[in-house]
Amino acid sequence: MYQKQTHSQRPLMTLLTLLTLLTLLTLPALQGCDDEPTTTANTSLQGGAGGAEAGAVAGGEAGIVEAGVEAGVEAGVEAGVEGGAEGGETGGETGGETPPLPAVTLTLRAINPLNAQGVEGLNAALVSPITAPQTSITNNRGEAPFMLPANSPYEITLDGEGYSTHHIFGELGEANTAQLSFVSADPLTQQVFSALGLSPDQDKGIVVIGLDRPDLSPAVGTSVELGADYEEVFVLGGFGPSRGREVIEGGGGFVSFANVTPGDVEVLVQPQEGEVCMVFPRNESVAFTIPVYPGAVSVVAF
Repeated sequence: MYQKQTHSQRPLMTLLTLLTLLTLLTLPALQGCDDEPTTTANTSLQGGAGGAEAGAVAGGEAGIVEAGVEAGVEAGVEAGVEGGAEGGETGGETGGETPPLPAVTLTLRAINPLNAQGVEGLNAALVSPITAPQTSITNNRGEAPFMLPANSPYEITLDGEGYSTHHIFGELGEANTAQLSFVSADPLTQQVFSALGLSPDQDKGIVVIGLDRPDLSPAVGTSVELGADYEEVFVLGGFGPSRGREVIEGGGGFVSFANVTPGDVEVLVQPQEGEVCMVFPRNESVAFTIPVYPGAVSVVAF
């Protein structure tokens, strides 16, 4: 028999029908691995119908829809803020990480100052930076290669029978490079000191400052001073050692300081007018501080 519905019943029935369909459509998405399908469906359907009826009585369809929209917007904003903050924090941590410096090769070459030939069989060791223990023995050309981080200062030692320990200092750039360094045997050091009326003091150190132009010719006219006490300063010319702190014509491109007080010593280079002296091989620093060790030789090149 056909029964006419009143005006007040239509909205409620329409809403109940929509909620029932919506509940049935969403059941597969809500169901977990351990859910009981029959019980869940009945409970959801009954709860949805009861909630809709209560909402319709209390405020009608409009009230239910409006409350749902407000709750959804509020929950969405809160979740968005939290998610954005978390993402920003993670991104900030990742973006703040500094990429590691690339490794470059520094080939140290030990040279005999008497004949300009390589010194074979010396023990070479990387002192700093301490990236990893690295040791080597110079080959027949006096060469010993090392892998270092780019743009880093370094200290490498050379020693062997009949040689005092030589500490070689420098500042590496971003390209593979080679550094030549004179290495004097103890008998030669004794001869040079004797020619100047000196005796090596094992409680003091020796400092050698290389002063060359880019073509490796001696930087004639360039002078150097140390920020420490020492007994004598000399250069080597065509007729042997002579006292003085300035590179001379016909001599070697280095200045030596005898019996220097141990400790950290500042090297003060004074180039000729219009020239600039910078630490090899990076060629950026115009001043440099090196440690001086008792009974050893410290070497840096500009």
